[in-house]
Amino acid sequence: MKMLRSRRTQIKNSAKQLQQESELQSPALLELARILYARLNEQGFEFPNEIKKSYPELEKFLTTKLATFAAEALLEQINFKDLPVEDITALLGIQKQPIPVTEPKLSTLEEIPSSSPFRVGVESCYRTDKWKNSPDNWGVFESPCKNKPSNSVEVYISGGNDGEILALEAALQIIDLIGIDAAKLQLVFASHLLNQPNPCLAKFSLKGSEVIKQIGWDKKHRLTVSEKLAQLASISFHLGRMLMSCTWVEGKPKGNKVNASVSVSPLWVVKTDVIGQKNLLTGKVEQPDEIYITVSPGPWVDSWLNRVGARAGTALCQFGWLATNILKIDPYHDELALKLAIHLTMLSRIKARDIKPYEHKVGELLEAVELESRINAARLDKYKARDLKNDWNNALSLLKSLGWRVMFDDATYPEWLRPNREAEKPSGWKEKKIIDWLWKAKLTIKPPEPIPALLATKSEPLQLKPVTSKSEPILTGADIRKQREAKGVSQTALAEWAGKTKAWLCMVEKGKRKIGPKEAKELWAGIDFLANKLAQP
Repeated sequence: MKMLRSRRTQIKNSAKQLQQESELQSPALLELARILYARLNEQGFEFPNEIKKSYPELEKFLTTKLATFAAEALLEQINFKDLPVEDITALLGIQKQPIPVTEPKLSTLEEIPSSSPFRVGVESCYRTDKWKNSPDNWGVFESPCKNKPSNSVEVYISGGNDGEILALEAALQIIDLIGIDAAKLQLVFASHLLNQPNPCLAKFSLKGSEVIKQIGWDKKHRLTVSEKLAQLASISFHLGRMLMSCTWVEGKPKGNKVNASVSVSPLWVVKTDVIGQKNLLTGKVEQPDEIYITVSPGPWVDSWLNRVGARAGTALCQFGWLATNILKIDPYHDELALKLAIHLTMLSRIKARDIKPYEHKVGELLEAVELESRINAARLDKYKARDLKNDWNNALSLLKSLGWRVMFDDATYPEWLRPNREAEKPSGWKEKKIIDWLWKAKLTIKPPEPIPALLATKSEPLQLKPVTSKSEPILTGADIRKQREAKGVSQTALAEWAGKTKAWLCMVEKGKRKIGPKEAKELWAGIDFLANKLAQP
C-alpha cells in the first residue's frame, strides 16, 4: 500500500512538472494584475460572476485587459508601420529566433531500442483496447511482463492542471487524436536517440519538413504542408504529455521484503517551436511555415538504454534494428501492415536467441496487434473474418514488397489459404471456420537483409568475458589509442561510450593514468562497437 501511494505521488508530481515547464507567464502583467485587483477590491468593485469562480480566471481576465490597454497606448504613441524592425525588436526586447541545428536524415537501417518501456510507449498509441481505468480513476495503459507479472510498465497522460492525470475517457480522446502516427514518430525519435554519443544525456532537434518525409506524409496530398506541420506539432506536444511508470523487481525475496524499483518519468521531453505568422486573435501560429522539435528522453533511459550499465549488469537494455522504409507505410490504407511491421521490429531482438526466432503463428501475431473487438467480430461473422483475412494477406504482400521474407509452413498453412493463390480448396475445408484455419497457421517472417545477420551477431547487450588466461597480453593505453585511431573512432565518442571524460581517456592513452585489464578490454570492445556503428550505411 505504501508503494502504491508513493507511485501515485510520483505520477502526480511528474504531471505537475510537465505542466509547469509548458506554461509561460509575463511577470510584469501578473504583478500589474495583482495591484489592479487589490485597489479595485478595496473600493468594493464587483467583477463578473464567470471570472470570480477561480483566481486563475480572474488573473487571465485582468492580464488580457492590461495587455489590450498597453497595446492601444503604444499604437497612439508610436508609428509601428514606419518603425525599422531593429527598433521594434529593441523596444520589445526580443530577437530573431535562432534556427536549431537539426539531425541528419535517417539511413535505410537504424539501431533502435526494443526494451520494455519503449515497446509499451509505442504500443500504447494504437492499442486503444488495452487502456483501462486505474484505481485512482486515471486512464492507464498497463503492460505486465509475461515471464514475471510483478514487473510492469504503465503509461499515463498528463492533463492541463498541476499534477492532473487524465481520466480514461479523456486519455482515449488523446490516443484517438494522435493514433499510430504517434507510434511512427516515436520510432523516429528513438532512431535519432541511438545516433547520439550518449543516449542518456541526449538532446537533439528535428526539422518538421524532414520528419514529414521520414514518416511518409509527403505522399499525403489531401493536406497542405502547413496542415501537416500543424498536425505534427500537435502529435509532438501530446507525446510530451505521456508519463511512464516502471516497476521492476530485482532478485529473489528476502523474508517478507523484496528489492523493487519504481520510477516515474516523462516518456519523452518535447519542445516544439512553430515558425510562421501568429493569429492575433487566437495567439497561435495556425499555418506554420516550419516547425522544430527538440527532443530528449525521460530519465527512464538511465536504466534501460545505458550501455555502460549493461556491462555492469545493472541495465535492462535491448537494441534491435529498424528498416526505416516501414515508416512510410500509410496507416490510412495499410494499418495492419504497419502495426505488424512495428511489432516484428520490436520483437526481433527479444526472439533473437530462440531456436526459430522468426517463426510465428498467425493467431499470436493478430492478437498482438489487432483490436480485441475486431478479432471477436471475425469469430462471429464470416464476412468480418473474410475482411480480416484479406487485410492480413495484403499486409504480408506489402511487407514482401519492402524486402521482408515470408515463408509458409506447408503442414499448417495450406497453399489455398496463402495470399495471391488460386489453388483449389480441399474437400471438407468448410468443417472449420476460415478464421480457425488462419489462426493456427505457421509462417516465418524475416526482416530485410542485413538485419538477420546483425541480430545474430549480438543477441544480448555487450557482455565482456573475464580474463581467463595469465598469458593473455595486457592492453596498454598506447594500444587503445592505436586501435581507436586505426578504426576511426574519436576520443570524445569513446569517452562518452565509457561514461568517462575526454581528459580521462587522454591520460590513459598517454600512459599517465593506469587502468586494469578489465577496463582496458571494455575500451577495446567499445572501439569495436563504435567502429561498427560508423560503418553502417
